[in-house]
Amino acid sequence: MGKPNKALKQKVLALPRIVTTEPKHQLKVEKMKALIIADIRDETQMPPTAARLAQEWADLRAAMDDLDDQKSAIQVQIDAYAQLLINQYEAEGIDKISLETGDAPRLQYEPYAQVEDGAKFFEWCVKNGYKNSLQLPWQTRNKIVKDLLMEGEEPDGVKIYNHPKIVKR
Repeated sequence: MGKPNKALKQKVLALPRIVTTEPKHQLKVEKMKALIIADIRDETQMPPTAARLAQEWADLRAAMDDLDDQKSAIQVQIDAYAQLLINQYEAEGIDKISLETGDAPRLQYEPYAQVEDGAKFFEWCVKNGYKNSLQLPWQTRNKIVKDLLMEGEEPDGVKIYNHPKIVKR
């Protein structure tokens, strides 16, 4: 949500709270929360403090950021190899190589659509029965709702919740 002002914060705090974690994942989260609390109690003989939880969270976020950086660098390499491999497969007239590991990287062609005229595509979707499939990206939807809440309004057909989260500053 960005940096909330006080008026928006009060409006959001008045909304019902929602947990959007998938139920199967939330079960794992609940088990992990119990382990964390037990570990901290064993270590300190006290319940966890906000300062301790915040430090552990920040340490884990830093570790995740490092992993994300590593994944990003590896993805660049994968993309480079894929592009080279596509060109080489086409040059050699092949579409697959079987490796000793059992892997078989294969070339596959797929259509990829890119909307050039949004209004025309919208009309086509409506005419062809896809009107109910058209949705705003969740980021856009939430930005619209936030702006409307600042003006004291709410859009029709939307249930608005308070979704608390911890953000890195």
